[in-house]
Amino acid sequence: MANLLMQGYAYTSAGVAIPSATVNLYDRNTTTPVRATTTTDANGLLTISHATSHIRGLVHGINITS
Repeated sequence: MANLLMQGYAYTSAGVAIPSATVNLYDRNTTTPVRATTTTDANGLLTISHATSHIRGLVHGINITS
């Protein structure tokens, strides 16, 4: 089984980091089930990990709420 690891930053349109935001990982074009969840740090950094049986052609959606 492979492990998908994604990192990035959450910023407002003004370029301000969004701390303590909830980040949910979904399959593409869905909102359930939540495949993985995390929270951004003080700098808006998010790190999300998800075990999956395949990586090739894998497409996910991310929703960030603060």
